[in-house]
Amino acid sequence: MSTKPIWSFLLVDPNIVSGKSIASQLAYYGYTVHRENNGRDAINYLNSHKRSTDLILIDDKIDDIPAKKIAAVFNKLNPNIPIIILSAKKKTSSTKTVLPDGIIGYIKRPLRTDRLLSLIAKGLHLN
Repeated sequence: MSTKPIWSFLLVDPNIVSGKSIASQLAYYGYTVHRENNGRDAINYLNSHKRSTDLILIDDKIDDIPAKKIAAVFNKLNPNIPIIILSAKKKTSSTKTVLPDGIIGYIKRPLRTDRLLSLIAKGLHLN
């Protein structure tokens, strides 16, 4: 009998409705998601769950700490956890673009499920 691994994500999104929507969408695909609304709580959570968090999704509109600074802190806590930035702005994705440490990609809102799942698969080395 083969069992599918349970992947655990941290979602940092100040918008409660958006966060619930993303969490339920990912739960449908078998992922567990812990949500935090701000950077400080997210850092505290990750500090306690470094080994059980497999992937992090960060909205770029965090109020208390800029998303790139949060990503840098997360990368120091555990450099093996891939990070995806959720953004309202379009990011250019060329082969010459160098992403900051730990960040595997950006995804534009509104989220397209296929693109989100593709980035998640890349981060978890499932493809």
